[in-house]
Amino acid sequence: MTDSDETSWINWFCKKPGNEFFVMVDEDFIHDKFNLMFLDMQKKNYSRALQVILDLKTGSASDGVLDSEAEVQEAEELYGLIHARFIVTDRGIELMYKKYVKGVFGKCPRVFCTCAFFGTNFPHMLFMVKPETRPKRSKVKFVARLYGFKIHPLAYRSETHKDSDEEADT
Repeated sequence: MTDSDETSWINWFCKKPGNEFFVMVDEDFIHDKFNLMFLDMQKKNYSRALQVILDLKTGSASDGVLDSEAEVQEAEELYGLIHARFIVTDRGIELMYKKYVKGVFGKCPRVFCTCAFFGTNFPHMLFMVKPETRPKRSKVKFVARLYGFKIHPLAYRSETHKDSDEEADT
């Protein structure tokens, strides 16, 4: 890793508190236009956000000069979209696998949820490529709780069911 890699916007973003789930997307991946197809239609300031991510203009994190808050927000959102595409590549899966093995993601009793900027494909792709990482079926059934108390099944009934039940009683 060179000095410029250590001071890049991508490195800065991935080391920010709260961004532990992100991996550093290879700049070669970002420079390949095919990997970014149609992202320009999803982000209104796509070009500027991409410049911020790649440190192509002054005002980048590596220059010590901060971009505007709006530009940083756009760059973070674009990076998240790029990240979701990158982590389903061989290199991305390997980097995420290392984080998974280290326990960075923790353990969740709800295996069916997906995290933001992972996309819906990543967990399935990871488990196909690395079948040994598949969670084992738990012998303990997940029990929904609120403030430590089990939630009674009747609590899930919607108001419309209550209204129709009350009308039927009258």
